[in-house]
Amino acid sequence: GDVVIVGDRSDIQISLINSGCSAIIITGDSPVSYEVESAAAKAGTLIISSPHDTFITAHSPAT
Repeated sequence: GDVVIVGDRSDIQISLINSGCSAIIITGDSPVSYEVESAAAKAGTLIISSPHDTFITAHSPAT
């Protein structure tokens, strides 16, 4: 499955989970709604939270 970097839009997050993404990285230190957590748990989707904006998250070197 895909790994997608996304902002704070819970409607997009749920759509990604429902489309079969393996993981979503939520940027901007945004809170994760109960609805998103529940959908992710049911689908087996990993949620990762990043305190950085989308650009920095996407371009940060792996350590």
